[in-house]
Amino acid sequence: HSIGAVVNIVLDPILIFAFNMGVCGAAFATVIGQVCGMVFAIIVHHCKNHEVRLQPHGFKPCGHTILSIYKVALPSIVMQSIGSIMVFAFNKVLLLFSEAAVSVFGVYFKLQSFIFMPVIGMNNGMVPIVGYNYGAKKRERIVSVVKCAITYAVIIMTVGMLIFLLFP
Repeated sequence: HSIGAVVNIVLDPILIFAFNMGVCGAAFATVIGQVCGMVFAIIVHHCKNHEVRLQPHGFKPCGHTILSIYKVALPSIVMQSIGSIMVFAFNKVLLLFSEAAVSVFGVYFKLQSFIFMPVIGMNNGMVPIVGYNYGAKKRERIVSVVKCAITYAVIIMTVGMLIFLLFP
């Protein structure tokens, strides 16, 4: 994710202003950043993960399995969509002012992800720990993990807020 965000941040002003592409430049920068992130992830997976090898030959999708995945994933799909719709709508409003406003918002949004990602990762790491300890009926460990995660999340978000307030 970081590779894609960095590439996007670097390419945004180049494509928007230097090549005078405007919003199309921002879109191209986003797509190029995402592709770079994907290629990096594939290379790292191929070079470092020797236990799991992706072999696309013989792959046959199963409709029942896909449907069961979508049943579980629907809430996450809706949540991701809400964020995308919000950014789309906000960009439409900013376009009423200027393309530069859209660019600044895009860069801000990418920079803020560097603050949010550690907190989201910590949350994703906390969930199985809570689940295991819930199953083991170890309430004190659950409370300890949740308190620790909340404390670190507040610290990370406070530092992020101060960075954005002090260095606008």
